[in-house]
Amino acid sequence: MYVRIEKPNGEPPYRSLVYGMLGKSIFSQYIVLDPDSDCFELIDNFWGHDSSERSRVLTIQSDRSGFTELTGSALLRLKFFAKERGIDCSDIDYLSGYPDVCTDHAFLCDLLTGRRVPRSQCTIQLRDLPDKDEWTYLDTQEELDRFMHLFAGFHDAALSSMQYIQDDEGTRTITAVFDNRCWYGVVALCFEGVSSFQFTPTPPQPYRITMGEYQWAEFRITPREGVYWADSEGENIIRAYSVKWKKVE
Repeated sequence: MYVRIEKPNGEPPYRSLVYGMLGKSIFSQYIVLDPDSDCFELIDNFWGHDSSERSRVLTIQSDRSGFTELTGSALLRLKFFAKERGIDCSDIDYLSGYPDVCTDHAFLCDLLTGRRVPRSQCTIQLRDLPDKDEWTYLDTQEELDRFMHLFAGFHDAALSSMQYIQDDEGTRTITAVFDNRCWYGVVALCFEGVSSFQFTPTPPQPYRITMGEYQWAEFRITPREGVYWADSEGENIIRAYSVKWKKVE
């Protein structure tokens, strides 16, 4: 599971794998890794009317491969461990996450009391995105610029197919395949955590991006706004929290 954490008070957002979850639905809490502080944090899910003082959790990928789930009597060891240390976690009825997270009771209790644990003070194994070997993630504008140079800025590119998926949790993904054989080849771009998009009109298949001699698709990424892609006319737009690509042909 991969999320974007938007902090209150104007602090820059960050993206993280989710290492564990306490509770469900609007009452859930996420265990994430803040790359700036190099600390694991316990973040409340966004809900209610006092959101200006809360971090907001936005799902990019909802896949929980590798997670284990604990409910009912399976939580008794954690509750007993916490009770011995004067920590009341009797209201926890659901815990899921990577096995080493769910079984590290000292780590969980430190998170419950302090909300933050430095990575150097725990033994939680760091994880990579599960599809990192298959896809290349574009996390910075510099990485995106290198892709644009490689793909000739989408010059003469044709959008040959597009797939839109919204899962049961409302997370939206757009996978677009662009054919640019005359410059580089065929690539798939996967926009995850799609916040908005528009295509005017709905593109036929295949749809060729109209480019003048010196016009290019606009493609940028910023920490606050996330990913923005638009054709040279500004009529076809995708906004998302993450993007990755791979060469198809």
